[in-house]
Amino acid sequence: MNLAEVLFLFCRARGEVCAAAEGFPSVASGQLSPAPCAAGFAGYAYRLCENGVFSEVRLDRCRYKRPANVAYSARSLEFVRDVYAETAPPSVDNLVTEWRLAEGQSLPAGLSLNAENGVIFGTPVAVSAPQTVAILATNPEGSASAEVSVQVRLGR
Repeated sequence: MNLAEVLFLFCRARGEVCAAAEGFPSVASGQLSPAPCAAGFAGYAYRLCENGVFSEVRLDRCRYKRPANVAYSARSLEFVRDVYAETAPPSVDNLVTEWRLAEGQSLPAGLSLNAENGVIFGTPVAVSAPQTVAILATNPEGSASAEVSVQVRLGR
């Protein structure tokens, strides 16, 4: 297939026009001026041009991208009884509104999961064998999970 010609067309706005501003292109009165949503969202934001004046930015056509690729720095986490510790925040693609354990699962006594950033933290109070837990990263579009093995041992 050979490309012989490229033709660009545009419509020139007539009447009152809203000038381009803050990433929103110039449009005629009565039209929507679209722009990309913020990172972590799909769809588009827009402003309505009315009588030559842009409305506030409207985000009702932006939606969360589903979380993906959740991972802790290690698949096996080891804590020491009676010693405070915390993990690094897990990595994840897209925005997360809540971190939680899968239904029916729990961490060893004294450890907690931070619902805002996914960090496991605390001072474990008893030795425990390795147990696998699923940690969910959620937002209004869905969730993704990471499985990690958590163990509490005596200090050396």
